[in-house]
Amino acid sequence: MRITEKLDKLVVRGANFKYWKENTALCLVTMVFSSLMVIINKLHLPGEIHRLETRWDLAIPIILPFVLAYIFYFPFVYLGWAFIFARWPKNFRPYAIAMMTIGLITGIINVIYPTYAPRAVVDNTDVLARMLIWLYNLNRPLTALPSLHVAHSLCTGYFLSKIYPKWTGLWMSIVVLISISTLFVKHHYIADVVIGALLGAIVCLAIDIIWEGRSTSRSLLKEY
Repeated sequence: MRITEKLDKLVVRGANFKYWKENTALCLVTMVFSSLMVIINKLHLPGEIHRLETRWDLAIPIILPFVLAYIFYFPFVYLGWAFIFARWPKNFRPYAIAMMTIGLITGIINVIYPTYAPRAVVDNTDVLARMLIWLYNLNRPLTALPSLHVAHSLCTGYFLSKIYPKWTGLWMSIVVLISISTLFVKHHYIADVVIGALLGAIVCLAIDIIWEGRSTSRSLLKEY
C-alpha cells in the first residue's frame, strides 16, 4: 500500500507540474485582460461622460478607517489568485477565465459608457487620510462602472469557497467589506457596486456551470 500511495503522489505531482506550466502563460494573459480598466483610465476618449450619483450616494459619509478595507482588496485578490494557482492548479483555468472575462466586459463598458465618480475632499491630517489621498492619485475618477474591486473580489471569494467551502462565510464577509468600503471612501457610487456584484456573480456562475459540464462530458467519454 505504501508503494502504491507513493506512486499515486508522484503521478499527482507530475500532473500538477504540467498544469502549473500551462497555467503560467494563462496567468500572463489574464493579468492583461483583467486590468484593461487601468489602461483605459489613462486614455482620453471622446464622448459624453456619465455621472450615476443619487441622493443615497450623497447621504453616504466618508469614513476613513474603511480605506484599510479598500486596500485589503489587493492582498485578498492577488494572494487568493496565487493560492488558487498553487493549491488548485487543475481547476485554476475557470477562475482565470472568469477574471479575464470580468476585466474584458468592464473594459468594454468603460469605453462605450464612460462614467465619472468625483473623489471626496480629504484633509491631509493623519495616516489614513494620506493613504486615501495616495489611492485617489493612482488613477483618474473615471471608469467607475462597474466596480472591479467588487467584481474581482467576488470572483476570488467564489472560487476560494469551492476549495474551502467551510470558510465560505469568511470569504463572503471579506467581499462584502471590500464592496462597502468603495462607497465609504468615495471611489464608487451604489450603481457601480451593484452592477459590479451582478457582473462578478453572473460570470462566475456561468463559467463554473460550463466548466463543470465539460468535466462531466469528458468523464462520460472516458467511461465509454
